[in-house]
Amino acid sequence: MGLLFCACNRKALNEEEIFERRAESERVYQTGYTLMIERHYEKAKDSFEKAISLDKSNAEAWYGLSTTLIELGKYSKAVDAALQAAEKYENATLYDDKIAFRNDALVQAGEAYLWNKKKKEAMAQFQSVYDLDPENGDVLMNIVATYIRCEYADEALMFCEKNTATYGENLRAVTLLQEMLRMLQEEKDGVREATE
Repeated sequence: MGLLFCACNRKALNEEEIFERRAESERVYQTGYTLMIERHYEKAKDSFEKAISLDKSNAEAWYGLSTTLIELGKYSKAVDAALQAAEKYENATLYDDKIAFRNDALVQAGEAYLWNKKKKEAMAQFQSVYDLDPENGDVLMNIVATYIRCEYADEALMFCEKNTATYGENLRAVTLLQEMLRMLQEEKDGVREATE
């Protein structure tokens, strides 16, 4: 009887300890997020790493770490952190739209590839995200915006053209892609600047 009580007591202590570590991880993450917003990227990185050491399942800390690593020019590590974030988001239970969070993290991995001048890996990463949900306009916009932010407008055009052919049977996906193609072409031709 004493052994059973002791084992139950130890389990309760472990659950309490886990809860406390997760709460501390969240506090440290919030500090890192504030530092990141204030552009103190090295300190933010340290905070996110500490948050992760407290709770390896903290998807937000992984995502924040990836963001700061991109800002610090550590692109390979940023890819790894973004992929970890995507995995943690997908396995999390506390997010209403965990798939959208996962997709954002996967797109961020593609962004890190682009900044690292690994266009082939970025294209494969973006394609894999888009293939998960080709009717999702947010994913498409995020991918195209990432290409443009990283100054790869021609690759954005190619991505849309390729997927228009790939998803020819999917009217919603093709409509989204054609709209993005039109906007990208106008941007490239300077039409959007003249009309705005």
